[in-house]
Amino acid sequence: MGGAGERGVRTGLAQLITVHYGADVTGARTVTDVRGEGRDLMRHMIRSSFAGEGEETADAVADALAHFGMAGFDGAFVSLQSGDGKPIAEFMEQLADALVAIGESLIAGRRGAPGG
Repeated sequence: MGGAGERGVRTGLAQLITVHYGADVTGARTVTDVRGEGRDLMRHMIRSSFAGEGEETADAVADALAHFGMAGFDGAFVSLQSGDGKPIAEFMEQLADALVAIGESLIAGRRGAPGG
């Protein structure tokens, strides 16, 4: 998969950072709404990155990895807030690499499964 998928994941993570940092959680918007939007964006970003594998496969990968992607993003955000000195961009690069690798593994498993 490589190139285009990785660029899609990286672009999506950049958008997610914008949503996360730019989110107005005061007033009518709740943390739950913001988290849901972030997860939807994560799912969309992953689906877009794997679109070349077909709609059904891209949807399956996105559904399988959206919560994991958010967990990785949350960990990077906590690290940033703790001031541990590790750049968030480094975490985002590692998270993008992990999402691509796991997504490719899921696709390989689907191809090897009966009816896949």
